[in-house]
Amino acid sequence: MEGVLLKKPAISFGDQFYNILSMVKRCGEIERLPYVIKEQLENFTYNEDELLDFLAAILEDSATIDLQYLWEHEPDETRKKEALEPLADLTARKLGLLKL
Repeated sequence: MEGVLLKKPAISFGDQFYNILSMVKRCGEIERLPYVIKEQLENFTYNEDELLDFLAAILEDSATIDLQYLWEHEPDETRKKEALEPLADLTARKLGLLKL
């Protein structure tokens, strides 16, 4: 993902959420790696609009919470529940349980 953000050719070796981007090529078989590298070096086309749409979609479906702080440091159960409300609301909207 970092390579794509830096406008560099990217190759992934597993199932990644960003494999959907046309700029990322997945190499599922190590024997194919030289060919995938060659293809990326010779035919890579950076698509900023595609990347911006992808990042905007991620942000639209995100909730801002500090899980590490809540799990490790917040002793107050009421505050924990309040802090988790944005995530619960997002999940409920995605499941069709809550309307905007």
